Amino acid sequence: MSKPISWADAKTIINAYQADSLQIPAGGGQKLKGLTVDADSLRAILDNPSADIEKVFMILAMKEDPTNGKEVTLVLAGVDDAGNLITNNAYDYTSPCPEDCHDLSTHLS
Repeated sequence: MSKPISWADAKTIINAYQADSLQIPAGGGQKLKGLTVDADSLRAILDNPSADIEKVFMILAMKEDPTNGKEVTLVLAGVDDAGNLITNNAYDYTSPCPEDCHDLSTHLS
């Protein structure tokens, strides 16, 4: 189960990733800083009328963009109360940062 953390703790682990040499591709040779997920997509997964969704599984995936090259993304799918992956309502709707960033740097200092 996920647990809430303070923003101070979040900043510590986010900055550790940002400073690490690990290079997860965001396209154009840039390092992936984060992914934005559309709230309506999450609501559609959670409100799936054919299953009692208990969790959202975020599956790492790689796609090839003709302009930017390799990009890591997430495929999102619901997991029901029995632990089954619900595949009738999966989404690949993420926008990578640095292309689509949300004022992250000002919140990490």
